[in-house]
This record gives sequence, C-alpha cells and structure tokens, in this order.
Amino acid sequence: MKLNSKPSGLGFKRQIPFHPWVYFFIFLAANLLLSYAPLPLRSKLWIGVLGVFLPFVIGFQTVFKERRSQLKHSPNFSAENRDFIQPWLWIPFITLLFLTRFYHLTSLPFWPISDEGINGFLGMELARQWNWRLLYSEVQVEPLGFWLLGLYFKVIDPSFFSLRLFPTLVSLATVFAAYWAARQYFSRSLAFLFAWLCAFSFWEFTLARLCIPVIWPPLLECLCLGLLGLWLKSKDSMVKWRSLTALILLSGAGFYIWTIWAGIWLGLTLILALQIFLEKKGDKKHFFIFCGTTFLLILPLLIARLSGGGTTHIREVFSFSIFKSFALYGTGVFWNGFFSFPFGSNWGGFFNPILDSLIFLGIIFLLRELSRRLLGTFMACLFLAALPGLLTSNVELYRILLTLPLLTLLAAIGAHGLMAYRPRLLHTAGILFLVAASFFLDVHNYISHYCDISLVPAGRQWRNVGYHHVYQILKTLYRQSGPFYVFSEFNNDYDNKTLNVACYPFDAVQNPALSASHPQWAVVIVNFQYAPYLIQNFPGLRFKLLKTDRIGPADSKPFGIFMIPTSQIPPARLDQWIQTDHIYREIDFEIKNKTTVETWAGFLESFSSLGNQSKGDRFLTAVYWEKMGFFKFLDAHVVQASEAYQNAISQGIPAAQLYYNLGVCLKIMNQGEEADKNFEKAQSLSMKAF
Repeated sequence: MKLNSKPSGLGFKRQIPFHPWVYFFIFLAANLLLSYAPLPLRSKLWIGVLGVFLPFVIGFQTVFKERRSQLKHSPNFSAENRDFIQPWLWIPFITLLFLTRFYHLTSLPFWPISDEGINGFLGMELARQWNWRLLYSEVQVEPLGFWLLGLYFKVIDPSFFSLRLFPTLVSLATVFAAYWAARQYFSRSLAFLFAWLCAFSFWEFTLARLCIPVIWPPLLECLCLGLLGLWLKSKDSMVKWRSLTALILLSGAGFYIWTIWAGIWLGLTLILALQIFLEKKGDKKHFFIFCGTTFLLILPLLIARLSGGGTTHIREVFSFSIFKSFALYGTGVFWNGFFSFPFGSNWGGFFNPILDSLIFLGIIFLLRELSRRLLGTFMACLFLAALPGLLTSNVELYRILLTLPLLTLLAAIGAHGLMAYRPRLLHTAGILFLVAASFFLDVHNYISHYCDISLVPAGRQWRNVGYHHVYQILKTLYRQSGPFYVFSEFNNDYDNKTLNVACYPFDAVQNPALSASHPQWAVVIVNFQYAPYLIQNFPGLRFKLLKTDRIGPADSKPFGIFMIPTSQIPPARLDQWIQTDHIYREIDFEIKNKTTVETWAGFLESFSSLGNQSKGDRFLTAVYWEKMGFFKFLDAHVVQASEAYQNAISQGIPAAQLYYNLGVCLKIMNQGEEADKNFEKAQSLSMKAF
C-alpha cells in the first residue's frame, strides 16, 4: 500500500483527498477550544460536531472508500523500513524519564491523598503481621496491590519518601514494558513513540505519584499484550507454551489487583479465540487451557467476593445507563476530567489537545492499515476495557484506566502515520515538535494545575493540609531532638492514615527500632478543644492549631498538635498511652476492612478491656467515650451515642466538641431545649479553647 493517499469521493461532485496534516490541525483547533476555552455548553457542542465529529466521519469514509479501491491490502506497521526515530533519541528519553519520575518526589503533589494513606496503612500492618485476606478496605478491593506493598515495606521502611518511590518504580517498569509490548507488533519507531507518549502523558504522571492499587493494571496490561504478541508470532512450540503460561499467570494476577481487569481479560480471550478458531494460528487446547486455568486461579477470589458484603460496593455503583456514562467518560478522557479529580485532570482531560487529535487520526490510520477483522477486534478490546466504567452510575476515570494505554497507542499510530505520509525530514521534525509540545503541555498541567492546591475547590481536595502541616512541624522537631512518640489515634479520624506512614521513621510508637531511643517528646494529635485540659496538666507543653480548609465552631473538628515533654508524663501513664494507641491502631486496621454487615461500634466493643484500661486517666476516658459515641452515631444508635457523650463529659473532660455532639444527638431525639443548652455550652468552651 502506498504511503501517500489517492483522492477519494464521498458522493460529492468533487473528490475529497485525505491529507492527514489537514485533519490533524482541524482536530487540534477544535480540541484546544473544547479543553481550555471557557465557552457555554451549546458552543462546545457545535465545536465538537463541526471540528471533531464531522471531520472524523469524512476522513474515515474517505479512507474506507480508498481501501475498497485497492486490490491488495497488508498492514505495514511492523515494516523496519518505516523506522524514522534515530537511536540517539533514547538518550534524552531516558534522561527525561528519570528526571520527571524523581523531580520533587515528595513535594509534587505536596501530600498523599487519603486513599494512599489507607493503602500505606494496610501495607504497614501486613509488613508487621502478615495475613492472606482476599478483600481489603471498606469497598472490598482485591489483595495483590496490598500484598506487594506489604512485601515492599518489609524491605524498605515506610516513610513519605518510600510511599512515593513505590509507584515511581512501578511507573518506570510500565514504560519499559510498553516498549517491549509494542515491539511484538510494530516497528522500532512506533514502539518508541508509544513508550514516549506513555512515559510523558498526564495520566502516567498522576500514576507515578499515586500509591494505590490502580498503578498496577497498565503494567500488567502491557506485559499481557506483549506475551500475546510473542505467542502470536512464535513458530517454536516451546516458546508458545512458555508465553502462554506466563500470559495465564499474569492475566490471573490481574483479577487480584482490581475488578476492572475483567474487561482486558475478555479482550485477551477474544483475541485468542479469533486467532485459534478463525485464523487457525494455534492449538485449540491453548484456548481451553487459558480459560480453564485462569478460572481456577481466580476461584478463591470469586468465593470471597460472593461471601458477606463482597459485592456491596459493586452493586451500589452498578448501572445500565451506558450512553450517559459513555458521554461523561469520553468528556473526562479528552476534554474535562475535573469531575473526577484527583483521579482526573483539573485542566482539560486525561489527554491534551495534541494527543486527542493524534488519537482521532490514529483511528483513521488503523482503518488504512488493518483488515476489518483486526480493526473490529481492536475496537472491541477498547470497548471491553472501558466497560467496567461504563456500567457504573457515577464517574471515576480510573475505572476506564485500561483504555488509556490503548488510546495512547492510537496517538502513537497517528503520529507515526503523519511521519509516514510522504516521508520527509520536515514531516519528521514536525512530529518531534508535536511530541515535545505534548510533553511540555502535560508537565505544565501536572505541576501548575494538578499539584496547585489553590486551583482545587475544597470539595475535591483529598490532600489533608493539616496533616501536611503536622509533618513539617515534626520533621523540624526530629532534626532538633531525634525520635519521639506520635499519638495519632486519639482522634476520630479513622479514615485518613497518611500521617501514620509519613511519621514512621521518627515515631517510637509505631517503629520498634526506636523503642530504645529515649524520646524527649510525646506528640498528641487530637481535637483542639482538649487544649485547656492539656495545657493545665502539662506546663511544658507546646501546641499549635493545625492548618485546615475551614475553621469554625466546635463541629468543624479542628485538630491541634500538642508536644509534651516525656519527663512530665509518669512512666506508667506513658506506657498506658502507648498501649492504648496500639489498640486503637489495631481497631482502625479492622475498620479499614469493614464490610456492610459489621457495625462500627462492634470493633470498639470487641476490646472489652479498653474501657477499663482508660480508667484513671481523664483524657483517655474522654477519648474512649468520644470514639464510642462517634461509632454509635455512625450505626444510627442515637440514644446510645448520647449516653456515650455524656460519659465522656462526666467521667472524662468537658470539652466543647463533646457538648456539641451531645446536642446533635438530643436534637435528633426531639429534645430541642436540652440540645440548645449543649450548643450554647459548646460555643462558650470553644471560644476559650481558641
């Protein structure tokens, strides 16, 4: 097939030639406006129709008619004579790859999101005490991501740095796996372009600094597609069996990472079925071995998923409104991902306008180069990869994460096709310029928009400013006086565990290696309303109100950091605090794996000695009953919650937030007069605390 296209008619009097650069610039102009221009919805719809949809249909139909006029057709993506990328380009590629992965590793973004804290917290517990639980966290996530992090923390101690290093290493592996996978099908140039665009796309920038299980599927996807390519092209039966065995193991492992893996597994199964049963390129028993062995591998997970509460979260988000989801996810991927932030972009989509345009162009080039069966197979795999997201009622862009490498491949095909169209040095230079421009656009998006907290509304900000403030204070304290005790479990924030991971290197409560370091300070992170009591009982105390997005009355739960000299805490009392903190940490670990059939207060009640252990210490008593009241309230047991808050006040400390929470319970119980009295008391005490 010739590289330069012949004119093709569309039913008009004059034929419309296919000049890919013309289509690219039309797409680019439209995508720039759709991504960055503050235009009304109607204007954007017209731009989408006239600047994207209509040119795409015309180009697609033109190329389709051109194909029909050809006597022969064979794909040329793997032809070595189309290698336009010079070997020396690997030098800047590797340099930029490591530079972008390690640049400001612990400051961009400034703090982990709460999901990273949960992941790190569970990984730390696994490193301390291993278990083979098959579903983790409140939404019952598959285990392999947590197991791998637990093993990692056995080798490298938890810290803010190690939490960021983990996804960085996975990201580097993903980039090299992407190149290897592409080489099984395409030329060196196209494989290089694919690896470059994977490495320096905004979506991979976010994954490289995000320590949650979603970082693994793209790596496994690339490895599986590479092994599939190795199986397809190999003539040696031994190589075929080895590649098939590895493919079975990795495709089975994918189910233990995340539920969305089912989409890519269906795609792999479809390709194997077509190649074996239609193309006659393999033994039929390979297909049945693949399906049967994979099923056996995931059978334990299926049993766990179908038992108590394992499918609750899936059923909650499941929906059949595919067309609405398709529009929302398509908009998020290409033009506006803000509604899924921080799992999306807050400036444009997951792909910038240059990559958007190359993707649309890449689909047209696929039609030129592939048979209808291969083109249909690719598009079917793309749809199956998106299906887990399309079948949900709300939008979270990472649910269609497995489409992003495939869409990036389309962008690489589009760029490669532009270079191959009447190949000239100018065309190649133009593509290199576009690739470089895409790189700088996505770097700017990530650093100046995604990581800039001032550009993110509080409702979408999942990075705790207060805990980041604590970390900065504690780093300074560590440089001055060495390790110390960090009591981070005496508050009701069971959900955000980012501080636990970050403080591990200097926290003698968590880190057993620091137990003999004789810490000079005990740091308590608790509701600031306890300040009057702590100041009165520990004269040498230092304290600071933490930064937060909102400071107000007692109900806003402002936290404070209280640094108490250990010399002012009796040894027996200090041991009591340490043991209690350990118990609350264990309770939080169980809560993070809570199913819908379990009660909140049940976790606290299971430690029957905890209430007795807190006796004799008014502070611990108040903390215990405050937690009990909080959990009873979450269980909707309002009467029991009010009793717990009354105990916290009478037996512990009459702090402002306890009166406020008691007032809320009384209000729900229709005791308005008593509720108002407690609100007034809370307001009065709150003013004294501040």
